[in-house]
Amino acid sequence: MNYIELLVVLLIAGIIFSVAIDSLTQVLFHFKSVLKYNSETISTFHILNYIRFDYVNHATESPNLSVGTVLGSQQFLRFSEFIEGDKKIVRYRVVGPTQGKFSLYREVYQSYGKSTILLNRRDFTLEKAISFSLSPDGRFIHINNDLYGCVKIPSNPPNVRISGIIVIKEK
Repeated sequence: MNYIELLVVLLIAGIIFSVAIDSLTQVLFHFKSVLKYNSETISTFHILNYIRFDYVNHATESPNLSVGTVLGSQQFLRFSEFIEGDKKIVRYRVVGPTQGKFSLYREVYQSYGKSTILLNRRDFTLEKAISFSLSPDGRFIHINNDLYGCVKIPSNPPNVRISGIIVIKEK
């Protein structure tokens, strides 16, 4: 093998190597964007499902529901619930954006006389904004977001809680 053949082999190997590295870079870039999108959609789904589960399973029969906007930009959803035999007020607030992300606060208040005291606060980070509204007829709570559109929750959930296991004995 002479020097010209060695140069041709090295040139072809260099081209193949650069194409392989470029292909690997594109695959990794695509993989990163897919993972980011999946993370956003899954976290948004979990937040929406958490709000739905909390409202449907904990809201009282007449939940004293209110939905609206505070301070011009903060969306909120407020309802009454019974936990451990006490009536409490739950409020979800969406605040943001701060550095491109939104915060969702779940705050639990209890009435003491004429005032209310904050008992618990949980916060969640959202990639995209969500907003709360009531349907025009008041039958549904709408949770609006960019990824899933409008999620509907019945404002008066049916009272179908299962409190125990029923055992039927045969004779």
